[in-house]
Amino acid sequence: MSEQKYYNRLLQGDSGALKRALYRSMGFTDHDMEKPLIGVVNTYTNATPGHVNLNQLYEQVQRGIEAAGGTAMSFGTIAPCDGIAEGHEGMRYILPARELVTSSVECMARAHCFDGLVLMGSCDKIVPGLLMAAARLDIPAIFINGGPMYPASWRGKHYDGNIVTEAVGWKTLGKIDEEEFARIERLAEPCAGSCAMLGTANTMGCLAEAMGMSLPGSAVVPAVLARRLQYAYQTGEAIVELVKKGITSRQIITREAIENAITVLMGIGGSTNGIMHLQAIHREAGLGNLPLQTFDEFSRKVPQVASVYPASPYDMVDFYEAGGVPAVMKALRGHLHGSALTVTGRTAAENLGTSCLPDDEAAEQDMALAGRAAGNSDTEYLSDDREAKRREAAEENAADANPGAVIRTAEHPFSPEGGVAVLHGNLAPDGCVIKPAAVPQDMMYFSGNAVVYDSEQESIDAILGGKVKPGSVVVLRYEGPKGGPGMPEMYRPMKCLEGMGLSGSCALITDGRFSGSNRGCFVGHISPEASEGGLLAAVRDGDRIEIDIPNRSIRLDITEEETAARLQNWTPKTKDVKHGYLSIYQKSSKSAAEGAVVE
Repeated sequence: MSEQKYYNRLLQGDSGALKRALYRSMGFTDHDMEKPLIGVVNTYTNATPGHVNLNQLYEQVQRGIEAAGGTAMSFGTIAPCDGIAEGHEGMRYILPARELVTSSVECMARAHCFDGLVLMGSCDKIVPGLLMAAARLDIPAIFINGGPMYPASWRGKHYDGNIVTEAVGWKTLGKIDEEEFARIERLAEPCAGSCAMLGTANTMGCLAEAMGMSLPGSAVVPAVLARRLQYAYQTGEAIVELVKKGITSRQIITREAIENAITVLMGIGGSTNGIMHLQAIHREAGLGNLPLQTFDEFSRKVPQVASVYPASPYDMVDFYEAGGVPAVMKALRGHLHGSALTVTGRTAAENLGTSCLPDDEAAEQDMALAGRAAGNSDTEYLSDDREAKRREAAEENAADANPGAVIRTAEHPFSPEGGVAVLHGNLAPDGCVIKPAAVPQDMMYFSGNAVVYDSEQESIDAILGGKVKPGSVVVLRYEGPKGGPGMPEMYRPMKCLEGMGLSGSCALITDGRFSGSNRGCFVGHISPEASEGGLLAAVRDGDRIEIDIPNRSIRLDITEEETAARLQNWTPKTKDVKHGYLSIYQKSSKSAAEGAVVE
């Protein structure tokens, strides 16, 4: 038997006989096995809305692979939902799950020696976990996400599903009754897809495209549109071409590609979690540590040219209709490495040479398909609401001569600086992160007295109980990678502040993370974290804290002598952690300033 009959090296010769026999037991033919074997990481689950449509996409990916001359072999991995995990012990497992996704893909790909990989995912930690695996494995690979959800519509405005948490505060204040609360709950999540705002899931989809690991234009196509299926088919075709050309992940995930992703992160004002995920991908690609300072350097020079909910009223569908990532990259062309290779086999500059806007006929067809897929009474209202939003945008543009409401040019940006920034100071000598794109202008400088809580639930009880007053800085500590453990999102306290009418008069700082849906003056990833003896551990009620975003500083107003005295008398607070993976993560995770990776 010819050694070269089979493309995959494991199937060649006498040593491949058992492997061939095992594949035949599942119905694969000799013809199937002669082709490149493409592993398709299908993270489908009907427990996570961002992943519930992936089986449908897989069918198209498989068709594309077969049409291009490959054989698809699917396998899965975990895909927990941040929204379902939030507010209880489950949130502590969400960031650590990223490392499990990476390692599980590594194990399967190494065991089977696939010739290439298609990575299918949508949600917050699954996307970076898949990209980390691609970088670690350094074989031909391409990523496709499941697409964002359509927004909820309530009282003439669009919301993502987090309207439910805000509604808890509205109900507490008597602004809505139980019946209206129940109505909000029923309309909040209208269809499949990743959450309808520029949170971590959609941010990471955008960054995957920006670094060249996804097909141009694919990141923000809504989950329910026909174009999403077409991109899945084209992704299947593309991976076979990558295999045949021998283009591997590390030829694409280079330092220049990561810098392109940082540029787009700043340009769209994406989730602060994007920072730690890019740090982790950078490390897995063999590029070493990516310091926080790099992000601040980009923040200082890259303008914010897109503004998407929660930073503005415009949701992910508006962003898609405005041109998505290609339109942003065209606006930021002068800040990008045009020579960076992408999964198309062309450079970023070559990709941007083609039109980035969906044609009118395709867009109209997609909108009609979306209406049928959503299948609820709000669909028509969503369309009317969107038309009203367009009219408002046109009036705004006519008034200020701006070229776009969702995406603008670098000459007329939303902000001359990036939408994500890094602060330093005595509270965070190793750095912390903030999202200026979601901070009201009158809160770019904030000074207030600390109210200190050692757990998320303590802060929620205090906020909803009326104990947090305007002008306060809510300090939420012992929620970092080791102290949490697992660095959970402090999503609910911020939403409770909004619901209680305090988000415009209070700040919140933490060594934990934030959801991409949060807005207001919030600072996360404070490093060193409290459990490792950072100054955050020594903050007391009534201390004055100063947050100065323009000057990139965060400071606790006490003397060096007082600082030394407090830390000398400090004893760390410990939390009971169940035996298992979380305890392993707690022991082996690195600082948030280094991406909270496991080593």
